[in-house]
Amino acid sequence: MAIKQWVSSLILTGLTASVCAYFPADKQGKVYKGLQHLSAFQEIVKEQGINPDDKQPVWQVGEQNLTEWLLAPWEEQTVNEAIAVFNKDYGSLKATAIKVASVAKELFDASGHQLTEDEFNERQDAINQAVFIEKYQPDARAIITEDADAFFFPTNVFCTKNLAEAANTASDQKNSSTLIPWGSPVYVLGQLAAPAGLDPENDAWSIIWRPECGLKFIKSGCLAWTDDQIINEFTRIRQPTDTHFRMSGTTQIRLNRRSQKLAQGTPVLWKYDNYLLPQRTADESVKSIPNKSITLYCAELSKTELKIDKQSDWEDHLFFVPIEASYKNYLTQLHNTLKHFPPYVPLSDNENHYFAWGEGLVGPDYRGRDVSTFILKLVQPFGLWLPRCSGDQIKKGCNIRKIADMPADSVDDHFEFVVKHCQLGNFMTAGSGSNAACLGCVSMATLATLDSEAADDAKAIGGLTDNDKVPLLAFSPVGLRTIEKNEESKEDKSVWYITGKTAIYPVFKTGYLNSFVMKDRNLTFFSYFQPLQEQAAAN
Repeated sequence: MAIKQWVSSLILTGLTASVCAYFPADKQGKVYKGLQHLSAFQEIVKEQGINPDDKQPVWQVGEQNLTEWLLAPWEEQTVNEAIAVFNKDYGSLKATAIKVASVAKELFDASGHQLTEDEFNERQDAINQAVFIEKYQPDARAIITEDADAFFFPTNVFCTKNLAEAANTASDQKNSSTLIPWGSPVYVLGQLAAPAGLDPENDAWSIIWRPECGLKFIKSGCLAWTDDQIINEFTRIRQPTDTHFRMSGTTQIRLNRRSQKLAQGTPVLWKYDNYLLPQRTADESVKSIPNKSITLYCAELSKTELKIDKQSDWEDHLFFVPIEASYKNYLTQLHNTLKHFPPYVPLSDNENHYFAWGEGLVGPDYRGRDVSTFILKLVQPFGLWLPRCSGDQIKKGCNIRKIADMPADSVDDHFEFVVKHCQLGNFMTAGSGSNAACLGCVSMATLATLDSEAADDAKAIGGLTDNDKVPLLAFSPVGLRTIEKNEESKEDKSVWYITGKTAIYPVFKTGYLNSFVMKDRNLTFFSYFQPLQEQAAAN
């Protein structure tokens, strides 16, 4: 299966991180508001001769694997392949779980408290005493019944590097959690014992597997066992039937007359005009796997009342997947992935997503985007489910369609290379931790029309002139690195400009927005999409 090549690299996603030189005080970067709305995207692509309202398909993703990845935890062959890799690399599932948890040894929680040896050993002992399922069995198939944070370490306290010291670069965010949306299939590999006096189906930590995030720890109360009826309804989405598969695009949906929101990418079944989502059974029945002492609630598919704002269409919020890769759909999806709300919400209320460490419960927006999940969520509705780690995402894109690359060179040459290849539908990387979507290039005059401050900065600090084209990239950084001279020592030092938001950023020749074109960068352009015209010519 196509998933197999990613199993090994996704087991321990995030066990390595880099620390770069930095000044004692990071500096603040900018997000130019005039570049951030769908209307701005439309003006930008018009300059490239593209009709932003064109609904005709212009690309298709290089691999249609959306349903394959969604259902992978319920497939015997795929689960056994994953378990075989765990056993080969680390000896057993138990040893793999301990290895995954070991990432937390040197970490701090969000309050600044460093995890102690006793705290780590307590949880390691719990893993050693846990019950594991050593090979696939149908009873271990489960489904998420509410949005779940899947952790490297079995604790509700979020952990990261020491935010007061080490530079937290793009690779560091892999130390955090992964959000698994409600309705996602998972496979249960094991379960830790529940604390004394508490119920395992609510309060224990279960050990689960999904292909994009590998082995993780998740609170048992967030998932439930499936049955044949649920399995059958989900597997029907592989064929054109009366059961269709939808996926949430924005978070404006209201659920069961409450203001609870669906995370982007939530899978929803649609049957006979009813929306179906898994929930615990009405009697909250529980079941244990024989001889394994793994206990969870049982799930059922329930009709769910979904509502949206009166002024919008369902297509703004929940759409059949895969959607066609047209210019209009791509720009709308880019907006959905960058923003909190649909395009009709005023700019003043529609802030960009904050950067989040993984998608863990920390920071100003705990449903934020990091450098990996941004691109994953951007391309997912078109039919391609990417791995969780940005390095693996880049490899996947290069395998699908590598466009051009350029080794370390001068800033001017790098900049011209970016101007040449920064086109809508292309993606760009300057390293395994950077994965950006290209929006295209604009003239300085157009940039000034969209955001006068961005145009002024391009000339004042960005090293550009009125005759230069300005590349625009969509990405989700925690910071942008540049080289500046230390005022005291006069030596070159790496400086981090913290932006913290998923947004559209211009590329400059100088200043921190030259981060993508610095002379030590190795640049690569690729795409997850194949142009339909090229495919037609090849056939």
